[in-house]
Amino acid sequence: MFKHLVVLKNLHILSILLLFYSCNSDTGDPVPTLDCDSSDLELTLIATTNATSCSASDGTIDVDITGGVEPYQIQLRRNAIENTFIDGLSPGFYDIQVIDSNGCTDDLNILINADGSDLSIDEIITTTSGCNTANGSIEITANGIGLTYILDGVESTNNVFNQLSQGSYSIQVIDESGCKVSSDAEVLSGVSWSSQVETIIQTNCAINTCHDGSRASLPDYNVLSNVQNRADVIRSRTQSGNMPPAGRPDLSQDEIDLIACWVDDGALDN
Repeated sequence: MFKHLVVLKNLHILSILLLFYSCNSDTGDPVPTLDCDSSDLELTLIATTNATSCSASDGTIDVDITGGVEPYQIQLRRNAIENTFIDGLSPGFYDIQVIDSNGCTDDLNILINADGSDLSIDEIITTTSGCNTANGSIEITANGIGLTYILDGVESTNNVFNQLSQGSYSIQVIDESGCKVSSDAEVLSGVSWSSQVETIIQTNCAINTCHDGSRASLPDYNVLSNVQNRADVIRSRTQSGNMPPAGRPDLSQDEIDLIACWVDDGALDN
């Protein structure tokens, strides 16, 4: 009887140690001290110049950054750049984003036209794909004559592309003279934080002695901005099975997929 009690006690201690190790091994970015909803970070367009022709790459964009907390990171079409004055641009739409040291963001979508051409992309409408399904679409509204639409290298005279999965797509529109404008579009899965992911995180991760706000060394996952700041880590750890911690029930594959789709959408407050 005594031997059995010792074994049970040791198993209980082991379970506590595994839980402690799992929570304490969650290292990485510091806990954010600011809710990004209250951030004054702002990206402002100062000026643009058009490309001098359809085939030229001499358009420019000049932006300004105010507020937030330096240092800033600047991205053009998801690629890091160093300056707020951007040159060497061909006709098309350009997504510019600034990220401050708190992880807060602001962005602009700016069109560079070509002098002497009426060709332009006026609007791009996307619909969601669903998580791990291909039900999304992209509709391109453009101005010009004899237009050809190209999505990731696939040409069509139809301005609507269907059966698209979650992800980024490259768009080009060419008119009958050969003038071309380009843009990018993002098809989101549409997975919702408030109705789908929040409950998974709070039930399985924001638990006693772990991410419930009781320990200063760990981010409180009851706060959305903390989850957003650690979204890539959460995605990686749930995919690998290292989160939730030992001693907690495993997530279902559907729950793991929903977290991944939400993170890949940009960890939105939706």
